[in-house]
Amino acid sequence: MDFFAIAKQGNIEDWQTQLDDGHSPNIHDTFGTTPLSWIFKMDRLDLFAFAIQHGADPCFPYQNQGNVFFDILTKNSTKFLNCLYDLSEDWIHSPHLLAPDRSGNLLFHRSVSEGFERLWEILKQKLSPDILRKRNEDGRSIFLEAIVESNETVALEILNFDSSVILDTDTENKNFLHLAAERNLDSIIESVIECGIGNGKSLEIKNLLESVDIAGNTPLFLSASTDATESLYTLLNLDANPFIYGENNESITRLLDREKFSHTFKIWKQFVIKKLLLGDDYPNQSIAVQYIKSEKPFKPEELTQAKRMELI
Repeated sequence: MDFFAIAKQGNIEDWQTQLDDGHSPNIHDTFGTTPLSWIFKMDRLDLFAFAIQHGADPCFPYQNQGNVFFDILTKNSTKFLNCLYDLSEDWIHSPHLLAPDRSGNLLFHRSVSEGFERLWEILKQKLSPDILRKRNEDGRSIFLEAIVESNETVALEILNFDSSVILDTDTENKNFLHLAAERNLDSIIESVIECGIGNGKSLEIKNLLESVDIAGNTPLFLSASTDATESLYTLLNLDANPFIYGENNESITRLLDREKFSHTFKIWKQFVIKKLLLGDDYPNQSIAVQYIKSEKPFKPEELTQAKRMELI
């Protein structure tokens, strides 16, 4: 009886016999899967734990990527996850710890999702700059994945471990501000910016505010395109340029008007009017005047309020 047969209908004693005969449990069947995979499918928790304690590697990859660890995460099987957590010392040093799933995610990427906090606590002891540079199929680093998953705690931990991750971009050239802005994650924007400044990244943050993704959109433009009012307000107050053009050279105000995002448009207008009232003390005064004359985002009475009747 081989390991696959034991996984389906054998017992711990049969498994030990195979080990005593010098056989490795880290092998593939004709489907490219492993004995541990079959144990999980058969819901045999005791045998699963015994196998891992005696050399079966849950990180050992299938022939077509993935492994039983990813299967368990996908199924969110609490009892098998707890077993893996409890036996972490048996697999944390696996040579296959960085094996990806079929979407290019490492266990590190998957661990930042809600509900897998205990996995992150185990894995973070193995963090290194090289691991932080690993990307999934979307080009997202572990830091960017934490942003997308709205995991502020992990994002800040990673940033404090290696502040250079603040410059990470994905396959669409989106940085953390793009990803957070379009999801209206204003709290994460504020926290990461504060942490970044504390790590001496003020200049980089200024550049990130004005950087464009592959479609030509800044973070502020993406916040407008998704009606992410809170993120737009946060980015404006971080000194993001309000007078921007995005995809297909559409202005931010034409976008807001076309989509009828009235509240977000109102926030934009209120911010700009406050700046117009500063007169020459506003560094972007000339840019503002040119934009307003060209795009006409204000009603006459709104410009009267700002004491800029010449722009009507």
